Amino acid sequence: MLKVDYFSDVLCVWAFINEKRLEEVELQLGKDLDIQLQFLPNFASVYPKIDAGWNHRGGFEGYADHAREVAEQFDMSLHPDTWTAVRPTTSMTAHACLKSVQAIHGHAKAREYSSALRSAFFMEAKDISRVDVCESIAKTLDIDCEPVKDYLGSGQAYSDLNMDFQRAKDYQISVSPAWVFNEGRQKLIGNVGYRVIEANLKELIIEKPLKQNWC
Repeated sequence: MLKVDYFSDVLCVWAFINEKRLEEVELQLGKDLDIQLQFLPNFASVYPKIDAGWNHRGGFEGYADHAREVAEQFDMSLHPDTWTAVRPTTSMTAHACLKSVQAIHGHAKAREYSSALRSAFFMEAKDISRVDVCESIAKTLDIDCEPVKDYLGSGQAYSDLNMDFQRAKDYQISVSPAWVFNEGRQKLIGNVGYRVIEANLKELIIEKPLKQNWC
């Protein structure tokens, strides 16, 4: 089983676009892979981020236009209120909820929840920086929210999230999405096509990663 660390931020449009590639990887190669969802703090502070990067390029309106243009390149249409009328303050809420679901209900449910959260924001313009919105989305997936809320309340989800951030720092990953495998020796970062992802993973699945020797 090949371990893959998949880093992303739920508010990153490129990671949203990459959902289809991730789904295809799971469909075609899933039985040979152990994909671990990891999260980045790219949109941890949304308003300062937009102010710093888009202040002279139209602010939120300019960024919304950019996100729509990215989606249109892949024949996808975002909700018109995404990043305009609906402006999440942070991705940390959704990430903490995801780490809680991952810990309580396992990877498969967390993967389903991750996809639902992204779709809720980009396609339905729901504010996933709100705890009540994240909980509402979880309930549509029949996720038992009580133990999830207990995990959040204990602070453990934030500890788990910090470990993701530390792992990303160790791997020198700052871009969403990013695939890391072969114990960090191979990385695919950003807008990488499915065939490239598949070829790299298949090579490692078939050949098996070689252990580093002393030299």
